[in-house]
Amino acid sequence: MNAKLKIGALLLVVAFCAFKPIKKVTTIYLIGDSTVANYQLEPDYMEKRHPLFGWGQTFQSFFNKASINKVKNLIKTDSVIVDD
Repeated sequence: MNAKLKIGALLLVVAFCAFKPIKKVTTIYLIGDSTVANYQLEPDYMEKRHPLFGWGQTFQSFFNKASINKVKNLIKTDSVIVDD
């Protein structure tokens, strides 16, 4: 009986250790005009545009560096197309 209890307890511990909590991933889309754009991506930024920046450019420093940035400086927001 004692051996069965130990084996049962061991199986319970193994079962609980086998499951990891699922990480929730939050997706944030910034859609807007030139005030959202990341001007640092442009080749002439330091020569012609510095210190011009959009609030979306500073927004990214608060989040994971592994994020995907597909931003384009658009004329109007209804021209946004989402490609996965």
